[in-house]
Amino acid sequence: MITVQFQVLVNYMFEEANDIITRLNLSNVPTLVVNQCDISKDERKKIDEIHSIINTNSRGLSIGRNIGVMNASAKICLLSDDDELFIDDLENTILKAYDHFKDADLIVFNMSNKPKKLGDVPKKLKKYELLKVSSWQISFRLDSIKKKIKFDKRLGAGTGNGASEENKFLLDCYKAKLNIYYYPSEIASVAQKQSTWFHGYDNKYFYNRGKTTRYILGYPISMLYAFYFIITKRKLYKKDSSIIKATLAMMKGIFSNELK
Repeated sequence: MITVQFQVLVNYMFEEANDIITRLNLSNVPTLVVNQCDISKDERKKIDEIHSIINTNSRGLSIGRNIGVMNASAKICLLSDDDELFIDDLENTILKAYDHFKDADLIVFNMSNKPKKLGDVPKKLKKYELLKVSSWQISFRLDSIKKKIKFDKRLGAGTGNGASEENKFLLDCYKAKLNIYYYPSEIASVAQKQSTWFHGYDNKYFYNRGKTTRYILGYPISMLYAFYFIITKRKLYKKDSSIIKATLAMMKGIFSNELK
């Protein structure tokens, strides 16, 4: 049931809800927090008039995202991790974008301390541009997503398969012919904290990248994307791996077809 215009869906593990709401600057913003913790059975409770929490013993980022979506209660929702600092005028900024793109099912935003990979102009996103989006940029109309599109529980932190769950989610939305737009407003900054799944550009990273890319894009396109990624991201991984080692590991992941 829709009860508010806007709501942030936060995923985290083992932290007091009030602490994370304060840290993310969401004290005055309707928020649903999904806390993956040690508890015998899932429970949902209200913290106050605009904040709620779901404590769950489930594990995996994508599973937590899906719990948030299924229990959300707003017209427009924004995904969040536990390492963001949102702007003061967050709700108005998000709703302004949906007024601009009245047919939008999803809108992607910017972070102030992250590269603007999609430019400075509002636009409808093409399929290949969805691969440039991170989860903390994504907002959506709840009615367009709920009970229709889910995050793939085989991808994301906690699965051992690396990330890319947001790219699979967006491509599934694209296949469902949902309207996905980009609005270049900066809505938050992201803390530079240690990732729960990224531990450097080692063989495991490239192997996982290969197998998830094949799972998402299919065999022929994943091969092309692998060479594109290896060449264009050379500056990022050159201290950890050579082009040959990175290519071989990524190809091994693609050929394994592990995520059939």
